[in-house]
Amino acid sequence: AQDGVISTFLDKYSRPNYFAIRLVIPAELPPIDLAEILMDMLKMQILRRKNCIASSNWVRMKYICQYGSKADETFIMHDSAMRKLQQAIEELTNLLDQLKLAYEPVSYGRIAVQAQQLDKRAQIWQNLLNGRNEQLERRLARDISLPYPPAIDVRMGISKSYQVINHMRT
Repeated sequence: AQDGVISTFLDKYSRPNYFAIRLVIPAELPPIDLAEILMDMLKMQILRRKNCIASSNWVRMKYICQYGSKADETFIMHDSAMRKLQQAIEELTNLLDQLKLAYEPVSYGRIAVQAQQLDKRAQIWQNLLNGRNEQLERRLARDISLPYPPAIDVRMGISKSYQVINHMRT
């Protein structure tokens, strides 16, 4: 930790640092006249989290290309965190649509509070996913005995990885 900012979501043993993961400040709720500010902030958060899922998919593909179907506990928990974050993004998108239609202070307040709570949960899932990404990246960097497949085989490796993922989900 530098200057009070936690730079990693893993402890010194490469396990999730749940104190850092849960350290989330809830979004401020503006009054109904400034609802656009809240909606813009939520849109930015949704976009940022979608980018996080995309980068997590990249780490996941590298892991599958290197290890094949040998999914360990960390890989499975990484998949779980990705699904939870994706679900939170979908729920937040639905609340954002409801927020656009809220013209009364009572309905705005109710939906805004739900969005605030869901945004906080989504941030926790994003932090956990970032920690799982770090775990997978450290494992990939540490285990140099398993080389990456040649460039010609990359498409076949990615195709195999999708097959493995689909097989694991069923």
